[in-house]
Amino acid sequence: MAFEELRRDEKTSRVRVTFQSGSPVASSIFIMRGFYDIAQARHIPYFIKLKEWEENDDGWTLIVGYSRDKGVDPKRYFGLSERLPKDEEHEFAAVRDLDILFKSE
Repeated sequence: MAFEELRRDEKTSRVRVTFQSGSPVASSIFIMRGFYDIAQARHIPYFIKLKEWEENDDGWTLIVGYSRDKGVDPKRYFGLSERLPKDEEHEFAAVRDLDILFKSE
């Protein structure tokens, strides 16, 4: 698998994930690690997946939002045209909570 940040704006990043095969769980952890690493580099404590779509060449493009406050309304804060679904996949994740998984590597 490969994870690449294609574009970084003030509040969001556009990333590209490509993979050949593997477990969906391993893929999810790999992608979460990429989001975490970008949040660390930005010195921002929270991130959220805003949008994703499949590309024609076995890859995915995702838009990830970064915020200093997990209590913001994502639609308003990130200027989205629609509200995000109410599910775990579209909730803010805290860098601090993921340190136990990723910081020791």
